[in-house]
Amino acid sequence: MFQDSVVALLMLALVGTYAQLDDIISNQTVLTVNRTEEITLVLPPSSGNLEIYALPVGQGDCTIIQCPNGNLVVNDCGSSGGNRVTPQQIQAFLGNRIGDVVAIFITHPDRDHFNYLYSIPWTTSVQKVIIGATLQDYNRPSSQFAMIYNWLVNFNNAGELFTVSGGASCIGTCTVPVGLDFCNNLNINFNILAANVGTTSNQKSIVMKITSGTFTVLSSGDMEGTASTTIAGTLQGQLSSVVYKMSHHGASRIANSPTWLMPIAPRVAFASSGYNFGNCRHPRCDTINRLRNLNTLVAAPPHTIYCGNSGPPTQLPGFTQHIYETSPTSNMICFLNYTSTFLFNQACYNVTVLEPSVGLGDDECPVQLEGGAPVMAAHYTAIIVVAFLLALIN
Repeated sequence: MFQDSVVALLMLALVGTYAQLDDIISNQTVLTVNRTEEITLVLPPSSGNLEIYALPVGQGDCTIIQCPNGNLVVNDCGSSGGNRVTPQQIQAFLGNRIGDVVAIFITHPDRDHFNYLYSIPWTTSVQKVIIGATLQDYNRPSSQFAMIYNWLVNFNNAGELFTVSGGASCIGTCTVPVGLDFCNNLNINFNILAANVGTTSNQKSIVMKITSGTFTVLSSGDMEGTASTTIAGTLQGQLSSVVYKMSHHGASRIANSPTWLMPIAPRVAFASSGYNFGNCRHPRCDTINRLRNLNTLVAAPPHTIYCGNSGPPTQLPGFTQHIYETSPTSNMICFLNYTSTFLFNQACYNVTVLEPSVGLGDDECPVQLEGGAPVMAAHYTAIIVVAFLLALIN
């Protein structure tokens, strides 16, 4: 009861005054290492609160949710590359706690959200694997898709694989047959607000809101485009969240539109990103500015934000609103931690030698550089056609 009262008072401070909170950043650590392999991430023991860990996987997503009772839920786990920790480092991060993982979510069928999963030896403690889209959406002619498809089929054979609403489109009324009580009724709710809304892989993303009292976290995979507009128009206030994990790593052209962000109205936000990897330049400056224009972000001690649009990456020093990212620069990665007591920690690492980005997945950013595969395909097709015509003329 006393803890609930403290949380309520802190929430009032966050929402009502937006004053500088001395404890919003409870620890900032910057270490220097030569390679990402030298970084050792450690999962702290349960503090009795809900905790959200954003792991620095580069251009990808991997979020670990720790329940007050120590149960763990993995929400995506993959990378397209860039300076990042590896599946082996994530396994080391979990350590002997890997047996506490009770559920795994794959928000949608994109490699940078799942291609670490089949490289980590999960235990039989994993009771549920819940995917956005359908199983067949993961059955594509690619070695990594073959790996994840076989991995999912094995879970399906054990009766542990579930699709949201049977793979059908849902907004507001989304069902998973076995339920979503991962924290054993400790007033922690996992609510799937939408899934499979559009026709593209990104638009099939699971939109999930995690609630612990007045503390709420919204995760939406790579949700974008008309699907996000439809969801925002339908759900409105249900999207409102204290912590917002930026959709599509902080993309801006077809994700994180003002229509999508307005009902979320986050107090704090973070991006899982591979800064300037493959010209991704996530998070985008347009997204940062849209979040700032909401006037809902809580104040934070001055720090530097890096972002990009179509031009060179931009450095925003002295930033005093609560937006952080897992890869602030190409030579730095950060391990972020949010808790239901409204504390935030970051442990950043200066990496003096970049790790080669090979063997861990395709680079989706030049293809999807918020212009998409059709744009690049059109460019290459035009070049080929011109070359062919010139050959005929000659």
